[in-house]
Amino acid sequence: LVQESLHATFAPDAPIPLRIALLFAAMAAWDAPSRQRLSSEDLRLAVTASSLEEAPDRERADVADLIKSVQRSRLPSLSGPLLPHDSPNLAPMPSPALSHLSRSTSWCDAEHRRNASPEVGELARQLCTPGGFRRGHLHARASEEGRPEDERPPAWSTSLQSSISGSMRLYEQAFGMAMLDEDGRPLLDERQSVAGGLGNVAVAATLFKANLGTNILYMPHAFNQGGYVVGLAFLVSLAFLSVICVARLTQCKTGSKESYGDIMERATGATGRGAVNFCIVLLQVGTCCCYLVNVANMVGESFLPHVDRRILILVQGVVVAPLVLIRNVAKLSPITVFGGVMTILGIALTFGAIGARLGSDGVSDVEPFRPQGLLVCLGIACFTFEGIGLAIPVFESARHPHKFVAVYSMTITGILVLIVGMSGLGYFAFGSATDTLVLINLDKGVLSDTIRIMFSLVMLLSFPLQMLPAIRIVESLFLQPSRPHTCDKHLKSAFRVFFIALVAGVSIFASTSLANFVSLVGAVCGLPLAFIFPAICHRRLVAVRGSCAAFSDLGFIFFGLLVTLVVGVENCANWGK
Repeated sequence: LVQESLHATFAPDAPIPLRIALLFAAMAAWDAPSRQRLSSEDLRLAVTASSLEEAPDRERADVADLIKSVQRSRLPSLSGPLLPHDSPNLAPMPSPALSHLSRSTSWCDAEHRRNASPEVGELARQLCTPGGFRRGHLHARASEEGRPEDERPPAWSTSLQSSISGSMRLYEQAFGMAMLDEDGRPLLDERQSVAGGLGNVAVAATLFKANLGTNILYMPHAFNQGGYVVGLAFLVSLAFLSVICVARLTQCKTGSKESYGDIMERATGATGRGAVNFCIVLLQVGTCCCYLVNVANMVGESFLPHVDRRILILVQGVVVAPLVLIRNVAKLSPITVFGGVMTILGIALTFGAIGARLGSDGVSDVEPFRPQGLLVCLGIACFTFEGIGLAIPVFESARHPHKFVAVYSMTITGILVLIVGMSGLGYFAFGSATDTLVLINLDKGVLSDTIRIMFSLVMLLSFPLQMLPAIRIVESLFLQPSRPHTCDKHLKSAFRVFFIALVAGVSIFASTSLANFVSLVGAVCGLPLAFIFPAICHRRLVAVRGSCAAFSDLGFIFFGLLVTLVVGVENCANWGK
C-alpha cells in the first residue's frame, strides 16, 4: 500500500491535492502508536474526498469533514491524528471520547463570512432568481467598462418576480402596516421593497390598476340615475379635483416610509390617524361586499337562476376564507397578476359586447338630466376614484418623484376616457333598464357568460388583497402581534374567519339595494380619503395662513363634508326605492 501510494504521489500527471491526500494516507497507514492499517477502501474514500477539492464550489473544510468521517467510521479506536497537525486547512483527529459525535467539528468560516459580508449572500440570492445569471453578466461587463452603477438600467438589478412582489408590498405600505411573514410576525428584510425604484411606466401601471377595476361597471347605472350630461360632468370634475388633492398630499410628505395615516397624524394628531383608518376599513369592507354581491348576481344570472342569492354569498365566503388567511402579501402576487390580466381582457370584451348590442338594437331611451337620482349618481362617481391610498407609497417608490404628478394626471385621464366610454355605451345601449352592474344586462350567450365568469374570478381573486388593510387595522385594535411558540396565529386565523362571516352578512344586506350601497360607500368612505383629508393635511402642514392655497383647502373641506352628509342621508332615506 505504501509503495502504491508513493508511486501515485510522484506520478507527473497526478494533481497536487491528490498527491498530498495519498501521501497523508500512506503516512497514516504506518501510524506507530495504533499499529493499525488503512484498507484499500479507506484509500479510495480519501481519494474521493480529495478529488472533491478540485470542484470550485466546495471548500477545503468540506474535504476535511469527509476525511474525518471516513476516519470515524473505519478507525474508531485510533488515538493519533490521521492528518498532520501542521496542515493549515484540515483539522486533526478527535479523541476517542468525542468519536460518538455525529457531525464534524472542523472549523468553517461560512457563517462568519455571511455575517461579515452579507452582500455575498445577497448576490447568491440574486443569481438564483430567474434571469439572475444574465443580469450578473451585464453587471460584470459594465464593471469592466467602468460604467457606474447609477448609470445602469434598474432592470439589471431587479427581476420580474421581485418587481411584482415589491409592487404587492405597496399595498401594505399604503396603509402604514408592517410587512408580515406567513406566521404573522413582522418582516425585517428591507429587500422586499421595490429595488431600483419604479419607472414612469411602472408608476402608471400601478396607479392604473389601483384606480380601475370593477368600478367601471357601475358607471352606466350612474348615468341612468342622474342623466348622461350630469354623469359626465361629475366624472370630469372629480377626476380634476382628485389630481389636485393628490398633488397637495405629496407636498405634505417629508420623511421616508411615511404612510397616509402618518401624514394625517402629523397634521391633526392621533384623531386624524383614527379617522383615516376608519374610512379605510369601511371603504375596503364596502368594496369586498360589492364583490360578493356582484359575483352572486352574475353566477345566478348565468348558471344558477333558481338559487337564492344569499346562499351564493355565503358560499363565496367559504371559498375566499382560506385566501384571507395568507399573511405574506407577496404570496398573493400570482393571483393578483392573473386578476389584472383578466380585468383588462374582460373590459375589452365588455366594450365589444355592448358595442355589438348598440349596433344591432340602436340607442335606447336616454335622458341628459334626471334630478331624482342626482345624488346617487354623485355617490357612485365618488366610488370610482378609490385608489388615493396607494398614491403615497407609489410616490415614495418612484424613481423620478418630480414627475409623479404628471404621470398621475395622464393615468387618471386615460382611466377617465375608459370610464366615460363604458358609461356612455352602457347607458345608450340599455337606457332606463341599465342595471347596477352593467354585465347583468348582457344577452345570454357564450360571450356574455365568458365575461361574467372572468369578472367573477377577478373579484374573488381580488378579495384577499382588498380585505387585507381592513383586517390588519381591525386586528391591531384587538390582538397583539404574533409571538413564536404561541397560539397567536391560530387566534388571528379564527378572528379573520369571523370577520369574513361578518362581511358576508353585510353583503346580504347590501344586496337588497346595491346601487344605494355603492353610492353610500363612495360618498361616506371614499370621498373623505380623496378630498377632505388631503386638504386638511395641506392646510395644516404646507399652506401659508391667509394664502389662496389655504382658502382653496377650506373649499375642498367644505365641499367634501357637504357631499358626504347630503349623499349619505339621501341613500339611507331612499334605500331600495
